[in-house]
Amino acid sequence: MVYYSPVYIFVDDFSDGRGAILCVLIVRIDTVIHLSVCSVLSEDRNTSVYRDRRIHACMHSTTPTPTTSSIEATMTHMKVTLFVVAATLLVLASAQTQCSDSSPCPAPLCCSKWGWCGIGEAWCGNQPTKQPDPTKQPDPTKQPDPTKQPDPTKQPDPTRQPDPTTPLPPSNGGKYVIYLDLPVSWNRDPKEFAVPGSVAKYSYNVINLAFWTSGWIADAAGDWKALDAATKTAYIQKFHDAGIKLLVSAFGATEMPTDKDPVALGNTLAQFVKDNQLDGIDLDWEDSAAFQPAQAGKGEKFLIELTRTLRAALPSPQYILTHAPQAPYFINDPNTYPKGAYLTVHKEVGNLIDWYNVQFYNQGDSKYDTCDTLLNHVGGTFTGTALFEIAANGVDLNKLVIGKPVTRAGATNTGFMEASDIATCIRQARAKGWNAGFMGWEYKLDLDGSWSNTLAAAFN
Repeated sequence: MVYYSPVYIFVDDFSDGRGAILCVLIVRIDTVIHLSVCSVLSEDRNTSVYRDRRIHACMHSTTPTPTTSSIEATMTHMKVTLFVVAATLLVLASAQTQCSDSSPCPAPLCCSKWGWCGIGEAWCGNQPTKQPDPTKQPDPTKQPDPTKQPDPTKQPDPTRQPDPTTPLPPSNGGKYVIYLDLPVSWNRDPKEFAVPGSVAKYSYNVINLAFWTSGWIADAAGDWKALDAATKTAYIQKFHDAGIKLLVSAFGATEMPTDKDPVALGNTLAQFVKDNQLDGIDLDWEDSAAFQPAQAGKGEKFLIELTRTLRAALPSPQYILTHAPQAPYFINDPNTYPKGAYLTVHKEVGNLIDWYNVQFYNQGDSKYDTCDTLLNHVGGTFTGTALFEIAANGVDLNKLVIGKPVTRAGATNTGFMEASDIATCIRQARAKGWNAGFMGWEYKLDLDGSWSNTLAAAFN
């Protein structure tokens, strides 16, 4: 009669997360007891994979017909055998170390194809125990190239300045400007800032992060500020590789900064541009009351001094400086703006301003919603402020970028036009010598890039 009973013993090697399971098979054939080490399973707990390490040699212990004395002798013999098995297991467990050509196993162990020390042909096959080759020398031809230097432009530099050799967006193709105010996410990843390659392809070559204010840094501009220097450098490089400039836009419709010191404000703002690796600044100043009769001259003085301060701190062509006036600010009417508003600003510091992102929308009965009212003549409250009418009042035609809301959601009241209609107006204006470009409010309304691509095609 045959009886058998497998006994599994797990030995853990706590040093590297590995262990071994020893299978001891106790077999009694009639009156003979056999003790066999049938297999060793090795476990890598990090991968939860067991490998079967078979041991083909078995240890046997036999006894005659069981009497009291013979059973006691057998048990004594089994204890000795189990001790031998345990000792063998400990040797195997201690062998659970990694190996390689350069780090061989100690004799008599050999290195398996899995890179672990073991023993026996089943473990190592017919391969000899791997020893380091004492004759193998490093290839003397594989030396570092002493002439190869690291690229200095690939280092994170928190004070990195825009490349002064990088030109402004091409004037012959126009400036294609978009404001990025409320992003589609707040993850501070490439997609939030419309980094090329992370979003749908668009035609913009200038992105204005909105908004810097004297009290705090809001929306997309605030999230850009929060990035570490290395991330800013990486994103800026992708923008520049795609021919795109990244600016910050200051103020917006919610801040009226005109009571502040324009020199101190300008220096603070310029430092923000430098600290954040930006290509320049856009002034979206909308304090209309500072142009009106009750405060006549206040707005003009502030903008002139602020512009001079910014340009002194952010010289051209290394940095871009733009303004984003509402179209009515160019009205030639002393009853509306006694001191000239932006006509005066342009006369005094227009040479320091690269271009104007003119807001031809949200002006009530001066609608700018056809090619005629946008380009040639607009009536209503702010009559005489269509594109070519502004140029006739002394402003450089090719500094007047046409600004429009991307969708109806971007307009508070009037001025919205479909992209195809704006493209028609662009072609008409180009036929008359204008080539400045377009501006859109805002990026989240053009996530597929179709608005910019439609308008850019009108310049081809």
